[in-house]
This record gives sequence, C-alpha cells and structure tokens, in this order.
Amino acid sequence: MKCISCNLEGDKYVLFNCDNCEVTQCKTCGDYTASEEKCFPLSKRRVILYCKNCKESEYGNGRITEIIQKNKNLRQKVENLKMAITLRKDEVETQARKQEEEIEKSTNENQKMKEHILSLEEQIRKLEKELQRKNDLNEQNIQSKLQVKKLELELKEKHSENSTMSIQIKNLIRENDKLKSDNNKILISSTNENNLSTVQQLTTQNIDYNKYTLPATNTLSELENKFDAKLQSLTLNFDKKISELRNQIVQPRQAKKYSEVAGTAKLDTVGTQRNNTSNNLLNKTLYETTLEKEQRQLMENIINLSEVDTNRNIGITNVNERSRGSIKKSLENEWERTKNKSENINNGPSQINNRTSETKNPNQRAINAGLRNKIIRGTGQEKNMIIKGIKQLSHTHICKLDPNLKEQDIIQHVKANGINDVQCIKLDSRKPDEYSSFRISVPKNDTEKLRNADIWPEGVIVSPFLFRLYQHKNQN
Repeated sequence: MKCISCNLEGDKYVLFNCDNCEVTQCKTCGDYTASEEKCFPLSKRRVILYCKNCKESEYGNGRITEIIQKNKNLRQKVENLKMAITLRKDEVETQARKQEEEIEKSTNENQKMKEHILSLEEQIRKLEKELQRKNDLNEQNIQSKLQVKKLELELKEKHSENSTMSIQIKNLIRENDKLKSDNNKILISSTNENNLSTVQQLTTQNIDYNKYTLPATNTLSELENKFDAKLQSLTLNFDKKISELRNQIVQPRQAKKYSEVAGTAKLDTVGTQRNNTSNNLLNKTLYETTLEKEQRQLMENIINLSEVDTNRNIGITNVNERSRGSIKKSLENEWERTKNKSENINNGPSQINNRTSETKNPNQRAINAGLRNKIIRGTGQEKNMIIKGIKQLSHTHICKLDPNLKEQDIIQHVKANGINDVQCIKLDSRKPDEYSSFRISVPKNDTEKLRNADIWPEGVIVSPFLFRLYQHKNQN
C-alpha cells in the first residue's frame, strides 16, 4: 500500500483507506490524531475515518451535520415518547384510583346490604317466633274452651238425666206415700183376720215397690257424688293454672325484694342487744309479709272461684249449692289456719328471741357495745387520792404509708407535732409490699391534733380504729 500524496509504503498500522472516497493516505497526510491512529488496524470499528480532502469538502461536513440532526431528532422523539408514557401512566393511575374507589363503594354498599338483609332476617325470625307463640297460645285457649264446652255439655246431659230420674223418684215416692197411707188406714180399721190378710198383701206390694225405688235413689246419690268430685277437680286445675301464671310473673320480683331484705338482715346480724331486737322485728315483718301474701292469695282464689261459679251457671241448682258448700268449707278451714298463724306472730317477739338465742355459737363471747344506763366519769384530782385511774385513750387507724416505716418512726413523728403520750402498733396490711398500716393510741384530749390532715402527707388515710364486737376463744 502506498500513500497517494507522499508515496509512503507501509501496512495497516501506518496507512488507511478513507471511508468516503476509499483513498489510501498516511497519518501525516491525513492529519489524524493519536486516538484516530489507534483505530487504523481495527477491522470492526465505530469511528468513521475521512481523508483530508473529504474532511474539507462539503460532503463530509454535510454527512456529520446530518448524523447530528438525526441524533437530535431521535432524542426529541424519545423525549416525546417519555412524555406520552408519563401522561399515559397518569391517566392509567387516575383510572385505577377511580375504579378502586368505585370498588370500595360497591363493597361498602354490599356490606350495608348484607347487614340490612341480616337485620331483616332477624326481624323475620322474631316475628315468626312471636307468631308461633301466639298460635300456640291460641291453640291452648281453643283447647281449653273446647274442654270447657265438653264439660258443660256433659253436665247438661247429666243434669237432664238427674232431672228425669228425680221426677221418676218423686212420682214413686208419692205413690209410696199413698200406699203407706192406705195401709195405715186399713191397719187401723181392720181387726178381723180377713182384714189382716188384705194388710199382708198390701205390705208385700209395698216391699216390691221399695225394691224399685231404692236403687234409683242410690244411683242419684252416686251421680251427685261423681259430679261433686268432677267439679272440685276442675276448680283445682283452674287454680293451678292461675297460680303458675302468677308465679311466672310475680315470683321473680318478690324473690328480688326478698333477697334485698335478706341481705340487709344478714348485714344487721351483729351480736349486740340492739341489733338482736332489730333482727327480731325484721324477721317478724318478713313473716307477716309472707302471711299477708298467703291471705291475699286465698282471697284471690275465693274471687276466682266465685267468678268461675258465676260463669258456669248451667242450670244446676241443688248440685251447685252442695259443691259450693264443700268448697267454702275448705276455704274457711284454710282461712282459720292462716289466722292462727297470724295470732301466733302477734303475741310478740318473745318466740323469735328464743329461736335466735338457740342458734348462738358457744365459741363466741359477747362484748357489750354500750351500756343503757348513764355513764359517770370521775373528775377528782389523783394527788389527794390513794387510788389512780387509767387515762381514756382514743384509737386511730392510719394506712397507705411507706412499707419500710417502723413503729418508732411514727412515734417520733407524732411527738414532733405536740403529742407526748403515744402508743403505736404495726398492723398486718393486705398488701405489705405496697403499703403499711398502724394503730395509734393517744389520750382522748389529743385526738383532734392526731386526726388533723395537715400533720400527715398526701395519700395517707386516717380513720377511727374499730374493734370487733365478737372475739373468738382460743380452741387450743
């Protein structure tokens, strides 16, 4: 290979061919840089090499500008595409958000519809239950009415049978009376043997007649007894149903009131004489209230029975009078029994006192809470007397203190506040790790100083110390 301009011979490392006109030139003639020289021997290169003439000519410059313009156009297209893509993304995101909002709304609406449907189903179930209950009650009422009507029809039939039998018996009794009167007349007038034979015939006729009348009277009495038993059973069943309904409605309220009264009675069972009397009076009132309830229930039963009797006027006169008489007798007996109970209660609280004294625990020793008589306290000076009295102390309970405090610390604190005579005992608190409690005993004159809120820090509780009214004996 030779250079056209300087005829220099060499290889591909020194010479090259122009990419435009394919003329061989050396590096000096082509005016190439060191970086371009490195691209000469490469078979695959991206750099375009032009000779000096092509570089200076318009053809080479136009090609470069064209390539640059193409690059600019491509960049502009890429930017436009990027802008279009971003806009499209924004549109897609907005549409997706709208769709998500619509889906959320639809899900919320579906949830509300489901809740509404569930509430409607619950209402429908409740209505079905109420309808079922009403239907059951109606069926029970209809059955009870049918039973009552059946009983009324049976009573009417038996009454008609009894009336016919009574009419027949009355007729037979009249005939019997007539025959007896005729027999008596004949017995008085007859003295001869002939007359005696006729009397015997008449008496035999009378005996035969009695054979027919006696079974009829027996059957009538049996029917009356059966009717009385049936009527009593009906009244008892009716009373049971009424009492069951009344217990279902009234008994829970009475049980609540009784539990409240019993709870107050348990709280008031203290071993003093005053509390014993109050408990006796309370027990008496409770027992009287129960008796009043029983009496009221008896009166209601009487009223109900009277209403039943008025509603069951079927036309039976004699049988109803006898059944009512038996019922009234039983009710009068119950009334007298409850009166005797109330009279036993009104005798006074002596019986109740005896009953409560029997249930006393032998391991307890009663301590009088206070004397009924007036207490006299001495006012003399001890200097002029041989004997000496004991100072009256007041006891105070102090709690919610630091668990690390000791009795000596409390005594020093109280003495620093102007109280010299102090006694302190540490008590067993419920939570010894959290707080401690003490019993402080001082003379009664210094109680106001001790119970002053300014002496004690914030959070401390100060209250009078209460001793127990009952002390248990040591069983060991």
